[in-house]
Amino acid sequence: MRTLQLPALPAPGFESVRPEIPLGRYPNIDSYIQYTTLPSPSRTRELFQRYGYVVAEATGFTLGEDHYGAEGLQFRNSASADDYNRTDILDLCDQGVVEGLRPIPGVADAFSFVLTDGLTPYRAYLVIGDAVIHLNICSCVTVPDLQSLAERWATRVEERSAS
Repeated sequence: MRTLQLPALPAPGFESVRPEIPLGRYPNIDSYIQYTTLPSPSRTRELFQRYGYVVAEATGFTLGEDHYGAEGLQFRNSASADDYNRTDILDLCDQGVVEGLRPIPGVADAFSFVLTDGLTPYRAYLVIGDAVIHLNICSCVTVPDLQSLAERWATRVEERSAS
């Protein structure tokens, strides 16, 4: 996930925010599960093994009291990344922790939603090649309509990956 190449959050004042260093890097399933808050570590392990997890990278961003982050999960190929993304979102829905699920207009294999059990509830999940990208925005970010903000950020990430 070349984190340092992520586009800025598309909101006034966020244009020059840089990622927190060092980046989180999870070279294997065990390291990801150990250092990531997950609703079901055993289910994550099962899905990662099924879809061929390769590596993940993550970073956070802070501007004053505003917090948001991004995570990229690489899988064996694009079909596996797409299958993982859909299965992960369906699992979250089955757990009853998703509200407002909707496709992101103009971005293939991308969805936004509100995760009702976390610190960064405004989410956009998209697939770019063999990677699943998770964009997470805290409710503390002082911008109206945070789900739409996550969608606009996802659109920028997808556009940047195409160039």
